Amino acid sequence: MKLVAAARVPRAHEVVINGRPFAKTLVEVVYDINERLQCEDIDVPLANVRPIRKLPLL
Repeated sequence: MKLVAAARVPRAHEVVINGRPFAKTLVEVVYDINERLQCEDIDVPLANVRPIRKLPLL
């Protein structure tokens, strides 16, 4: 059973590595949309910059 799990690790690692360019592009697109909304006088609740709240985790 451990051999099967060990064989999946390289494939999972490859999936993560291949997904990084997509994630980076997605973040850039979201930031660009947010910048454009901030420049215009459109009130979009999702585009408002809010302070980060820290929640305690147990």
